[in-house]
Amino acid sequence: EQTFQKAIQLRPQYWGGYNWLGSFYYNAARYDDAARMFTQMIALAPDSFRGYSNLGAVYLLQGHYGDAITQFERSVAIYPTGGGYSNLATAYFFQGNYTDAARTYKRAVQVGGNEIIAYQAWRNLGEAYYWVPGQRSQAQAALEKAIVLANERLAMNPRDVDATYEIAFCDALLQQRAPALDHLNRALAISPGDPELLFTAGKIYVLLGEPERGLNFLNKALQAHYSSNFIRDDPAFKSLANNVQFQKLVGGLN
Repeated sequence: EQTFQKAIQLRPQYWGGYNWLGSFYYNAARYDDAARMFTQMIALAPDSFRGYSNLGAVYLLQGHYGDAITQFERSVAIYPTGGGYSNLATAYFFQGNYTDAARTYKRAVQVGGNEIIAYQAWRNLGEAYYWVPGQRSQAQAALEKAIVLANERLAMNPRDVDATYEIAFCDALLQQRAPALDHLNRALAISPGDPELLFTAGKIYVLLGEPERGLNFLNKALQAHYSSNFIRDDPAFKSLANNVQFQKLVGGLN
């Protein structure tokens, strides 16, 4: 932190120093400090799509979805990328706007690019469609596409934990219980402390009708510093709205 601050002192008009320090704060979960740095970055480089994207990512983790959408929209207006549209769609998703999330995830799939992983893009699209009334057939097609692409990744690296648990999640949405749990257990054997995996495990068990096991994994995800706002606002947990244990997990959130 002191080294990044020194870099800023040496070149206070260079946006890169604020980006570096903002990223450091972001990774340390110091989100207010990160937002301050990225805001300064934008002031110095208002035509850079990265500053708006980074600031939007901070707001997203803080649960300020409307503010995140504003920043992501500015980012893709300057330089449209698959990753940028995916970020924007994620903000719509956790805001509860699943129609716009699906539309924007579809745009992310169409644009593609090196910064977006194909199977994850299709998985996101399928999940968004899943929660849009009357769109379950589109959800199934997107999720099956994601599984095919993830299996191609596993053919190259059988220990790819992300591809493994993404298949598990897609299978869970498709109510394919046995393959979902098989892939989930494989992923947990590879990387048992991965926060995103623990969160996904919680979703899988809730979707498969085992809320107690799901809550156990959500608790582990929180202990691993996963975003409590995402847990609170994910539609997979709507069925737990009146569950006392779930309310304790997300209690105190604004």
